[in-house]
Amino acid sequence: MAQEIVFNTQKRIEWIDQLRGLLFLFVIICHSRLAPPFLKHLYEPIFLTCFFFLSGYLYKDKDIATKMKSIFNGLVAPFLLYSLLLGGISLLQTFDPCVVMDTTVVNLLGGDTIWFIPCLILVEVLYVLISKFLKSKSNAVCIILAVIALFVTSHIHIDFNVWCWQTALFALGFYAYGHILKERLLNRRNTAIGVCTYIALCIIAGNLGWLDGIDMHKHRYGVPIVFLFLSTIGCVVCVSLIRFLPSAKLLVEFGRYTLFMFPFHSVILRHVLKVLYKLSKIPDMLLLLLAVTITSAICLFAARYIYRYVPALGGKKKWIK
Repeated sequence: MAQEIVFNTQKRIEWIDQLRGLLFLFVIICHSRLAPPFLKHLYEPIFLTCFFFLSGYLYKDKDIATKMKSIFNGLVAPFLLYSLLLGGISLLQTFDPCVVMDTTVVNLLGGDTIWFIPCLILVEVLYVLISKFLKSKSNAVCIILAVIALFVTSHIHIDFNVWCWQTALFALGFYAYGHILKERLLNRRNTAIGVCTYIALCIIAGNLGWLDGIDMHKHRYGVPIVFLFLSTIGCVVCVSLIRFLPSAKLLVEFGRYTLFMFPFHSVILRHVLKVLYKLSKIPDMLLLLLAVTITSAICLFAARYIYRYVPALGGKKKWIK
């Protein structure tokens, strides 16, 4: 039995899980639509790009067959299961087979709340192929493609976006960036300087309106060059900073379950907000705190049992050996 479900036996890096947990809190905050402008300006350049940066940071060079098996077992198989499960949830909500079919098809094409996973799949596959065929030039090529994709997709509307390939091309640069900086993170002094610089630049850019309307999924980057600059600084500052912070066990655990939580947190958050809105009027900041806390608690509780009893949904089953 153990051989069937153990997919990833390598030791987890605690600070990376902690950063993933923190970034996912920002994902929930973003989707609550309750964040004050100053907070949005701080997290929007980094809360998604840094996930791709971390994936690149963890990249290990192996043969193509091994990498593709790993991507299928760890990402593709869970993505297919999530798409079907979300279709089943829509059936419970509507009892309409047409809605279920539409929901399932949209998810399989990489749309709606599940978009991040197929996007990451494309990024990983592209990086594996480019690194194998272009070798030492691969990171430079990935970053050039990302910059081109940023400016093209933010100015030219392309309806065809299966598996969010447009976002994937941009995210590919951050994947390569994470791999490049694996051994080049900042020391304590430079991290402190970087944090202060990043915060100051975000405040200035936000006040000038350069970070308005950002939505990476829909290729909206405010002022693209500003978003790219802040994301580039922010990712390395975040990753450098988190290594010097004390470990928070709940946040570390939360970060281990982000794959499962990406497609399902929106459903939970929507119902939590619906209940909270029915209560007597609550100040926005308190409402945000309650919504994020309750949603995170439910996600964490559910994920613990899912990963223990249905490991396939956590990307822990070896479908292809």
